[in-house]
Amino acid sequence: MAWSATTLIWGVLEFGDAWKKTGEMKNILDTVKWPLDYLLKCHPNEDTYYVQVGDGNADHSYWGAAESLNMNRPSFAITPNNPGTEFAAEGAAALAAGSILFEDDTAYSALLKAKARSLFELADKNRGSSDISSPFYKSYSGYWDELGWAAVWLYKATKDAKYLKMAENDYYDNCCAVTNKTEFSWDRKSSAVQLILYDLTKKEKYADGFAGFMDSWMYETPRTPKGLVFFDKWAPNRYSANTAFLGLVAAKHGLEPTTYIAFAKSQIDYILKAGGDINPETKQPYYSYQIGFGDNFPRAPHHRGASCGNGWCGCSGSPQPNILYGAIVGGPGKNDDYSDDCGNYVTNEVATDYNAGFTSACAGLAQLVLKLKR
Repeated sequence: MAWSATTLIWGVLEFGDAWKKTGEMKNILDTVKWPLDYLLKCHPNEDTYYVQVGDGNADHSYWGAAESLNMNRPSFAITPNNPGTEFAAEGAAALAAGSILFEDDTAYSALLKAKARSLFELADKNRGSSDISSPFYKSYSGYWDELGWAAVWLYKATKDAKYLKMAENDYYDNCCAVTNKTEFSWDRKSSAVQLILYDLTKKEKYADGFAGFMDSWMYETPRTPKGLVFFDKWAPNRYSANTAFLGLVAAKHGLEPTTYIAFAKSQIDYILKAGGDINPETKQPYYSYQIGFGDNFPRAPHHRGASCGNGWCGCSGSPQPNILYGAIVGGPGKNDDYSDDCGNYVTNEVATDYNAGFTSACAGLAQLVLKLKR
């Protein structure tokens, strides 16, 4: 949730003209305020940050409407004695970014900024991986990238030089010096840290590092026959959309604009409509992977709310009673094949982190390609 909020907010900060021109600024502000308010409530004091509600195994065994769920749902918190640096640092980044976006609301912005500083202190002074405090939903890449990510956002929000110094001197070599063959995601922010550090300092080493990341995506990572960069079989759409968004931010700031915009457009175009009517390999139709967009979109996402009316309903491959408009499903297989089956969570799961980079990339394309200006 925190990474999704940060990424959506970043997209608004970079491509606000597109949001204003399309008349959607109020909607996106309302959208991101929900997670920001939630994160504020999760940090009731300087030594506590609630990071999970519910038991992962028990939650996954229930398939029904959220309103009908009545099982025990324990909460998990990080403290100085029960660390989870990744969680606290990511929360700090989200709140810091939010304080910039809501700067016209001085009281709310100040609260976000203060809580961001507090969360960062909890993360940095009590370093420990999230697999200790939340073994089910944990980080797989360590906490250095989250510390760097939080530090650059706190510097952008506060202009306190100590945060920039920490990002450059304390965290960079541990998290971000080499980013090729990685991804920008809820678990890895190193490429984004490089990009923001370049924007803040104009140092070529950060531009070079980010270029290595983009080159590995554009020229070294396998693609499907129709052109989607296939980083991983589990939800390749999200990884390609996230990278498209980073490329558009870089293009806006003068880094390879022609190349990066073309790459981003190719990936978002694929997600919205892969191209052609029938896949010659599978003899199945190609899909728009955004539910509700176009005529041929997924009808059976791996999502409890879409599957059910009331109570327990089960997960089947049949068209579901509720259309989850706007959601991005995981995506195709390596040959552009796709299984529209609720039970197939690899191809058909939906999540906020699947949509965050995609949404911000669409705003970037609207502003940079369609030239939408307020």
